[in-house]
Amino acid sequence: MGNLLEVLGIPRLAETRARQALMLNPQDWRASYLLAKLVRTKEGIDFLAAPIGTRLASDSQWQRDPVQRISFAKLLYMFGLLNWEDKCPSTAIAYCKMAMGLDPTNYDRVTMVLSSLATEGRWQDIIISLKGVKDSAHISQGLAEIIIELWNADRFHQIFLQAALRTKHFDLLEETYNLAINLLLELQDRATLAYVRYYYATAIYSLRDRESKAIAEWENVLTEVPQSHLYTILPLLVSKLGPLYLHKARASGDDTEAASSYLEKLETLIPDGAPRSEALLPPKLYLARYYQTQGDVLRAKQITREIVKQALEILSDDDEDNDRYAYFSLLTVFLPLEDSRNMLASLAMLSFNTSDAATIHCDGDCGNSWSYLGDMLWCKDCIDFQIDEKCHRKLCDGALPFTSIMQDTPVGCVPFGEAAIPLDEWMELVRRNYVYIEH
Repeated sequence: MGNLLEVLGIPRLAETRARQALMLNPQDWRASYLLAKLVRTKEGIDFLAAPIGTRLASDSQWQRDPVQRISFAKLLYMFGLLNWEDKCPSTAIAYCKMAMGLDPTNYDRVTMVLSSLATEGRWQDIIISLKGVKDSAHISQGLAEIIIELWNADRFHQIFLQAALRTKHFDLLEETYNLAINLLLELQDRATLAYVRYYYATAIYSLRDRESKAIAEWENVLTEVPQSHLYTILPLLVSKLGPLYLHKARASGDDTEAASSYLEKLETLIPDGAPRSEALLPPKLYLARYYQTQGDVLRAKQITREIVKQALEILSDDDEDNDRYAYFSLLTVFLPLEDSRNMLASLAMLSFNTSDAATIHCDGDCGNSWSYLGDMLWCKDCIDFQIDEKCHRKLCDGALPFTSIMQDTPVGCVPFGEAAIPLDEWMELVRRNYVYIEH
């Protein structure tokens, strides 16, 4: 009854019922769990300590009952997180590890625990926790199942990768992803398989000496992903392969045949019939960047002409809801073409047309985030890659636990410009320089 009252939004009455239940039976798990959710942190810890202590002191017969085991794991998760709130991380970690071993299928809790550990930089504890899931006597292939169930949870895959690299346990990550891939091949789940392979390739690329294997894996995903999931995974693949093809074309030097092959890969990166997505960076931006770095600015502008033209048309209509997309499109043109003044203007307008709650996250390992007017560095080759000064220094020094194309490319700091001109006047200047050109 107490749980129902809590769901109905009557917490005081729910608390009363839970206290009554505990008076009748001090070992009532459900009542203890409910009270722990409703009261202050320290009191919640006190309520859970008794039933947890009693259960742990008993024999292990209850672990054979999945219902009892999962219910008890729920208590342990709650107890661990309450101890975390109470600034007792060692106690919190011990109980959360225990909970993950008993029930790694509570994926929201697993992600929450791993995120808390990552925030504290407890990479070794993350690996120990994940190994506990792998070796669990209760669930076969539990760690691979987590990979599969959290197929699109970017934060989880980042945490696993950073922990594996920082503790030199990449073999655990590689073994787990390969097992997950084989399970998905057996299930013929092509959609989930595409995402797991994408994150596996991202992990491989971080090792610096396996670039070719990572590229092959991303290309494999691109050819095999179901049409129904192209909309969501294509932006991820383009953001990886686009900068790499660009880098290889530029690194070809006088080998025009090699450069042409990578430029052709850029031109054909998006499969025929692929759905349009606002999150998708047109591969032609990387093509334009190539010609800009070769000194052929006119050709670079010709390549991006239609992108600029479409963005200006959007800004000229009466619908302000799509202006944000237009400003971002312009930003992605001005950045690789190194047009600083227009880049600043589009970034400022993008900020004005974006919610105050919207943030850009650092692509380093610091976890920082900013507004669109924050002090950040943008990679002119990667385009949609932002990083702060500290992480950029670590990246250049090889101190980040992963590699990035940005190590070899120039960056531009994007502050907020002070000058202001009427919007119509600015749009006309852009048209003159990017649309009314020889083509």
